[in-house]
Amino acid sequence: GCVVSGARIVRSVLSSRVRVERGARIEDSILLPGVQVGAGCELRRVIVDENAVLPPGTRIGYDAEADRRRFLVTARGIAVVPDGTVLMPAGGR
Repeated sequence: GCVVSGARIVRSVLSSRVRVERGARIEDSILLPGVQVGAGCELRRVIVDENAVLPPGTRIGYDAEADRRRFLVTARGIAVVPDGTVLMPAGGR
């Protein structure tokens, strides 16, 4: 199962072992097994591959240019976060 703590999830698919923390917003996205989404994250039109860790406050799918610098973005504008990605929190800590 998944653990979703006070988050908003719309038109999305969450696989097994996904954890979504308080205040996160996920729209039109697919999260594969073992993904961890920190508090206050915002994801829109994103595929997050297995075991990725997104720290609190991460935003993906709102700034196409920033997404292209960090991830593969499909021709239709869907950002793909690779398997096992562990993003650093803002400020590098």
